[in-house]
Amino acid sequence: MLALYLALRAWRRWGTARRLARLPRVRPDELADLIARGSELVIADVRAAAMHDTQGQRIPGARHLELATIARVNTDDWPAGAEVVTYCACPNDASALKAAQVLGERGFRVRVLAGGIDGWLEAGYELEVARAVAIA
Repeated sequence: MLALYLALRAWRRWGTARRLARLPRVRPDELADLIARGSELVIADVRAAAMHDTQGQRIPGARHLELATIARVNTDDWPAGAEVVTYCACPNDASALKAAQVLGERGFRVRVLAGGIDGWLEAGYELEVARAVAIA
C-alpha cells in the first residue's frame, strides 16, 4: 500500500510539473517592450512580502499579490482582456508558475517572467519603489 501511495504521489507531482512547465514565458526584454508600448498588462509580483530582498522595490507597474489568496483576489479593476505576467524570486519561477496556473484557470491570459525579478535585474532593467499603502 505504501509503495502504491508513493507511486501515486510521484505520478501526480510529475503531471503537475509538466503542466506548469508548459505555461508560456516572457523574457525580460519582451516585458520591457510591452511596458514601453503601453500594452494592456497586469504585472503580478507574487513574492512573499517577508521575502522581498529589494526593499519595497518592484518591476514598474507591478502589483503585489499574495500567492495564498490569489484564487480569490479581486480583479474588477484589471483592464478587460489584459495579459497577466507573474514573477517571483524563486528557483525555477515556482511561485510565479503556481500563480499563473491559478489565474489561467480563472480565465486570464498568463505568462511567467523567465528568471523572475533576478532575470529582470540581470537584464539591466530598473525597479520602482512601491508606494506604501496607508491602513486606516
